[in-house]
Amino acid sequence: MADNIQAFFNLFSARLLEIEGRQNYLIQKVGELHEHVTRLYALRCDYNDIPPAQGHLLLQQQACLKLAIMVDADLRAAGINYFLSAGNLLGACRTGEFVPWDDDFDFGLLRDDFNRAVELLTEKYNHGLFHTTWAKSGGIFKVLFLNKVCLDLFPWDIHSKRLETPEEIADFKSDYKNAMNEARRLEQEKSTYSDYYSITKDMILHNEQPDMENGDIFEGVDWQLFPDRILARYHDAIWRHEYILPFGEIEFCGHKFMAPNNPDAWLTTRYGDWRRLRPEFSRHMILNFSYEELETVKEFIDGKIQ
Repeated sequence: MADNIQAFFNLFSARLLEIEGRQNYLIQKVGELHEHVTRLYALRCDYNDIPPAQGHLLLQQQACLKLAIMVDADLRAAGINYFLSAGNLLGACRTGEFVPWDDDFDFGLLRDDFNRAVELLTEKYNHGLFHTTWAKSGGIFKVLFLNKVCLDLFPWDIHSKRLETPEEIADFKSDYKNAMNEARRLEQEKSTYSDYYSITKDMILHNEQPDMENGDIFEGVDWQLFPDRILARYHDAIWRHEYILPFGEIEFCGHKFMAPNNPDAWLTTRYGDWRRLRPEFSRHMILNFSYEELETVKEFIDGKIQ
């Protein structure tokens, strides 16, 4: 009997591994297809030809902007710095408005400011139709309205030095890859580390203090989205200190937000030729509002819900 049970268990385990392998292979091929579609679309389209958002997506953008303005005021009042990033910074530099398909808001914060912001916003935005949470995987902090209007806060870290030589950059990328893999083990409760920054401090900074004056800046290993984990995509780009600090400001949708010191350098590091169209919309799942939610969203945009 015991032999039969063990045989069944072995067969079942082998079958699970086979299914997982096929699933991962399919996800990899979907990722490759996405890259091909991105390149083909970029060759055929000009983002200036794409009409601005309409309908529910337009309401989503307006509500995201309202939420971002509220959080911007709270962070400034508390002396917490951040910078507009990702698709919002892209839109600000291209047209001053949302990228037509964008549906959320992104703030980047250096580690100490990130920790302070999480504490402040957790206290302030957990009432009524507002709440805060963490991403399903990873250390991305979210401020939400109606559980659909979203502002994401991403942690960034400063290195203990400026990375000058090809060898130093290669070492950093190797350290970052190892740290990212350890972060995945942390999420699986298989790591000896207790939090993301402990991993960064040990495996990337090698227990040296960040150089707040000159150290290069990089994305926290907290970023652990599902496709990044499955496809082993590492966010190991290096932003020169002066690309981000000291912070500047940029106008976006008629409001001034804090921004990297050199938006062009920031975007070029992230996207390459950021003036060329890239169909980022293919990465988004647009959430529609129910009929009952539409009036609530409009009231929020008009400032009737605080």
